[in-house]
Amino acid sequence: MGVKCQHEIVRCLKAFMNNKYGLKAMLTSAEGIPLLVRAITPRVPHMMVDVVKLLSAICILEHPDNLHERVLEAITEEAEKQDIERFQPLLSGMNKPNIGLKNGCMQLINALISRGEELDYRIHIRSELLRLGLRDLLTEIRAIENEELRVQLSVFDDQAEDDSEELQARLNDVRIEMDDVMEVFQIVMNTVKDSKAETHLLSLMQHLLLIRNDYMVRPQYYKLIDECIAQIVLHRNGADPDFKCRNLSLDVEGLIDNMVDKTKVESSQAKAIELEKKLDAELTARHELDAELKKMEGDYEHRVHELVAEKETLGSEKQERETENQTLLEKINTLNEEVHTHTEKTL
Repeated sequence: MGVKCQHEIVRCLKAFMNNKYGLKAMLTSAEGIPLLVRAITPRVPHMMVDVVKLLSAICILEHPDNLHERVLEAITEEAEKQDIERFQPLLSGMNKPNIGLKNGCMQLINALISRGEELDYRIHIRSELLRLGLRDLLTEIRAIENEELRVQLSVFDDQAEDDSEELQARLNDVRIEMDDVMEVFQIVMNTVKDSKAETHLLSLMQHLLLIRNDYMVRPQYYKLIDECIAQIVLHRNGADPDFKCRNLSLDVEGLIDNMVDKTKVESSQAKAIELEKKLDAELTARHELDAELKKMEGDYEHRVHELVAEKETLGSEKQERETENQTLLEKINTLNEEVHTHTEKTL
C-alpha cells in the first residue's frame, strides 16, 4: 500500500471519528487504536502529524477503559513487533525538521504522562523517555520560536515539577535530584535503613558486584535489571506482585547475548555511518581538488598559449628591428662612402 493511500485512510478515520457514532465504533474495535499506532512513521511526517494528534485526543477522552493505557499498550506491542524501543518513533519524529510533527509528538507524550493517575507510572514513562534521549531533544526544541510548541514544553515542565514535588512530599519533604545517582542511592538507603528490607538491598548490591566486567555486556545486564524492576514495581492498578514467587523462569544468558549482539550491531552500524560520512567528505574533497586541478591545468595551458603568442610577437618585432638596423647600417655605410668621396674631391 502506498504512502498516499495510507495517509488518505488516516484522514478518513479522522473524519469518521468526528462524531459520536464513529468515535464509539473506533474505540470498541480491537484493531482501531493499533491501526493508528502502526501509522506512526517518522518517514512520512505529514501522516504522522495527523496520527499523533488523533492518539493524543483519544488519550485525554474521559472513558471507563482508561484509553491512554490502551494507546500505550498498542505502542508497546507494535515496538515489540519491530524490535525497537517503544517511544523511539516519537523521538525520531521530534528529530525531524517538521515543527508540526515536533508539536504533535510532544502533545502525545504529555497526554500519555498526564493521564496516569499513579505517580510511579508518570515518573517511569518520563524517565524512559529521558533515557532514550528526550532531554537532548528538548534542549534543541526550546530554541525554536513557536507558540504551540512552547505551550507543550510548558505543560511537560509543569507536570515534571509537580511530580517532583509530590515525590518529595512522599519522602518526607526530602529534596531529591532525580538525575543524581548518589542522591537517589542515599535516599534508597535511608528508606530501608534499620528495616528488614536493608539486608535485601545489601544482597542486591552484592549481586550487582558479580556482574562480569565486560565493556559490552555490563550495560546490558543493568538494562535488563532495570526493565525487570520496572515491571515488578510498576503495576497498572497499583497492586503488589505475588511475593510467593521465588524463581523467575528467564533465560538470562540468552537475553544478555541477544542484547550484546544487538548492541554490537548498533555500534557497527554507527561506525559504518560515520565511515560513510567520512568517505563522502573525502570524495567531495577529491572532486573539489580535481575540479581545482582541471581549472589550474586550463589556466596553465591558456598562459602557455599566451606566452607562445607573445614569444612569436616578440620574434616578429625582433626580426623587424634587425631588418631596420640592417637598412640603417647600409644607409650609414653609403653616407660614409659619399662623405669619403666628397672629401677626396675637395682635397
